[in-house]
Amino acid sequence: MLEFHALLNNPIRSICYLSLAPPDPPRDVTVGQRSGTWLQVTWSRVSASSPSATISYNVTATKQEGVVTSFTIADTTSALLSSLLPNTHYDVTVTPTAKAGSIRVRGFASRLDSVVTDATSKRQGVNE
Repeated sequence: MLEFHALLNNPIRSICYLSLAPPDPPRDVTVGQRSGTWLQVTWSRVSASSPSATISYNVTATKQEGVVTSFTIADTTSALLSSLLPNTHYDVTVTPTAKAGSIRVRGFASRLDSVVTDATSKRQGVNE
């Protein structure tokens, strides 16, 4: 748990106390629709330990050579990973971060190992 203490310089000294715990890892991380060049990733929303905190998610796709794409989004439980290569294995992580004021606390990631894009760019699960 992260604790922040601030002492204000005024005739009446006051202490501001904020406690913000790292968010839990997202649950139910899955890949739904996919093609040869993109993956749709979804997860369950996590809650913040403070009512004033907001949660954002860093979504990353990596392959053996390193990070392919990584971005942060707020207030959603899905992301589209695009510009991927067909018939390629990717590891996908979703990492939550809680923010209250100027304080940020990163939580633990949920990871999907070896997600494979389609061999072609046709969409799976959609009648065309």
